[in-house]
Amino acid sequence: MLGILIAVSTLMCREITGVKIPDRIKVSGTEIELNGAGVLSRIFVDQYVCGLYLMQKSSDEKDIIEADETMEIKISVLSDEVTSASMKEDLLDGFRNAAGDEVINLIPEIDSFIRLFSNEIKVNDVFDFIYVPSKGTQTYKNRKLFNTVPGLDFKKALFGIWLCDKPIKKSLKNDLLGKK
Repeated sequence: MLGILIAVSTLMCREITGVKIPDRIKVSGTEIELNGAGVLSRIFVDQYVCGLYLMQKSSDEKDIIEADETMEIKISVLSDEVTSASMKEDLLDGFRNAAGDEVINLIPEIDSFIRLFSNEIKVNDVFDFIYVPSKGTQTYKNRKLFNTVPGLDFKKALFGIWLCDKPIKKSLKNDLLGKK
């Protein structure tokens, strides 16, 4: 299976806790722009920097979750407290919050996705979750394609982890939406 080419221009970047976040990236020839970025912190420890890339900026989480267009969540690990076990646990909780009762219908897709976190996670690891219509969500670790998870419903649940009514962290949701 062919991966999606990710081209990053570092000419226009912002920096969050030492992580450079490009303002624009190209995914398979489609340019998407940084909608917002922030840090997931827990008990005074910065866990990871997260960025949301969209075709056009939006502060409407429901529109973003429902959209069938190219978008990306990028995570850069900041702490050795982010482990495979903790990431899996957080994401599984996030899927339950985002998909509610429908999570049962996504079990095969979630199982496929969650295997990305089976190997050790280290500081500076970067995860990219890129949704492309008609292809699905391609998952990368350190720019290496892991797999592609099909389906718009899976994408909605995945992006909902950070954007739903019960997000992984409210302040991070606001940062991703460009709300201050």
